[in-house]
Amino acid sequence: KAAIKMSDIAKAGLYPVRVFTPAPGGGYSKDLFFKVIGPIIYSVAPPFAIAGGPSFTLTVNGANFVNGAVVNWNGKSLPTIYVSTTELKAQVPSSDIATAGFVELTVTDPSPGGTSPQFPYSVDNPLPVLTSLSPSSIIAGGTGFTLTLTGSGFVKTSVVHWNGTALPTTYVSSTKLQAPIPATDILDGDISVTVFNPTPGGGTSDAKTLAIDNPVPVVISLSPTIVKHGSPSFTLTVNGFDFNEGAKVQWKRSALTTLTTVFIKDTELQAVVPASDVTTAGSATVTVANPAPTPSPSNPVTFTIN
Repeated sequence: KAAIKMSDIAKAGLYPVRVFTPAPGGGYSKDLFFKVIGPIIYSVAPPFAIAGGPSFTLTVNGANFVNGAVVNWNGKSLPTIYVSTTELKAQVPSSDIATAGFVELTVTDPSPGGTSPQFPYSVDNPLPVLTSLSPSSIIAGGTGFTLTLTGSGFVKTSVVHWNGTALPTTYVSSTKLQAPIPATDILDGDISVTVFNPTPGGGTSDAKTLAIDNPVPVVISLSPTIVKHGSPSFTLTVNGFDFNEGAKVQWKRSALTTLTTVFIKDTELQAVVPASDVTTAGSATVTVANPAPTPSPSNPVTFTIN
């Protein structure tokens, strides 16, 4: 006969029992197993929680529950309602699911029932939703700026991705993030912006496009500024700034015409004005259009035809 302490049957399970006989000879007997019956968790509902969510009622399904049983959350007792020998309900406060991670659930029956084996429970990050960017477009070649992202499901470990590259990210709230964009990343073309939440749960939001536009060109002067009607074709020099390669000089009298244009530098273009555009006296409007994407053509400058 052997005395078994209460602490030895605190948890349910199968316990091997053996007999030892000392030397000379002797040794250990084969094991027999003694069963300690206690609470067991089979499943829970909901099967996981979302980090940052509200308080909720957790249903614990299992066996061998008794009136007075308590659900434990990482060792902390939760307010528990006994429903039956196979069901308990526990109130989980929002403070216990403020951040993502894994939780160990157990059930403790009043003495001498003991404590169940641990049951893993996941508090998942939400899948982020990205709804808007500010600014939604910028000018190529500009200075660095702070990008503000608005949406939902953002967490403190959310990361902004710029064309797939992770950026240093500042968490403002569950609906707002900010990320610094260096000038070296402001190149021509559209940028795909997403938000990534790490596991558990989490994932990548749908992408929003940030347009990087060519600058709106500015025309300062023309050379020549005047010709006589009936003149032959001539080369018009357009001076200004923010001209991009591929920029076109536009000539408008009754209709807008795109002239054959040569890019000299970002402050100078040359275009051939055909004789057919100066056959009668009057004036023409000269503008410059950078290649797409560009918000608008330049300011108009008047060219005189005597």
